[in-house]
Amino acid sequence: MTISSGTQIIGQFAFSGCPNLKALFFRGDAPSVPQTAFSGTTNATAFYLPGKSGWAGTFGGRPTALWLPAVLTQDGNFGVRSNEFGFNLSWANGQTAVVEASSDLAGAAWIPISPMFCPATHCMCATCFGPTSVSGSTASALPEGD
Repeated sequence: MTISSGTQIIGQFAFSGCPNLKALFFRGDAPSVPQTAFSGTTNATAFYLPGKSGWAGTFGGRPTALWLPAVLTQDGNFGVRSNEFGFNLSWANGQTAVVEASSDLAGAAWIPISPMFCPATHCMCATCFGPTSVSGSTASALPEGD
C-alpha cells in the first residue's frame, strides 16, 4: 500500500488486525502515528523515500526501512540475451535512479549511463519504459545523488 506525500496523520487502529499487511510505502515525511495504529499487525514494514524527514527505526511500533529501487528478476526482462544484459527497476513514481555500467565488474570505474548510450561492453543501452521502470545494465542501481 502506498501512502501519499500529503498524509500528515495516521488514525488510531488504521491498520490494526491486518496480519497479511507486509509493507506500507510512504512518499512523504513521516506522519504522526499512535502506537495503536498497527495493533495486531505484526508483519508490516514502513518504507520511506530518501531525503524525507521524521523517520526513525520504528513507526507506530513497526520497523522502518529506506525505500530503494528494486531489480525485478522475475519479469522476463532479467538476464542475458543477444550479448546484452537487461533488467527492469521498480521504484516510486517520479523518483530518479542512476544506472551505472563498467567493463570491469570488480573495478572501481563505474560510470552512469543514460538512455540509448552504452559506454561499456557488458551493458545494454538503457531505455525508459515509464515513470517507474528503467531497463539497463549494472550491478549498481542507486538513488540519484548517492
